[in-house]
Amino acid sequence: MCSAGSRLLVQGAIHDDFVARFEAKVKNAFLIGDPLDPATMGPLVNRTQRQRALSYIDIGTKEGAVLAVGGGTPAGFDDGAYVEPTLFTKVTPAMTIAREEIFGPVAAV
Repeated sequence: MCSAGSRLLVQGAIHDDFVARFEAKVKNAFLIGDPLDPATMGPLVNRTQRQRALSYIDIGTKEGAVLAVGGGTPAGFDDGAYVEPTLFTKVTPAMTIAREEIFGPVAAV
């Protein structure tokens, strides 16, 4: 079940600390694997959706957002529909990733 928010509005005074904690949590809390295993994060619905999410990640980078963590396909999962948990910083309201729904494990601060 997807219930993750994709846009994170963070007060400037705590921004850097928030991003550092978010990065640490993503790197340590998400084990990618079998979607039937409750301890893992499974794939997107299909490879078409994976490609769509990856294309938004590419658009975000091209528009000037900064990848803090993730941004690709996890090692060893090239044949599936997996996308790494991804966090962008330096996102402005005018950017595509701030205006459109990505439907993948991608968040924008």
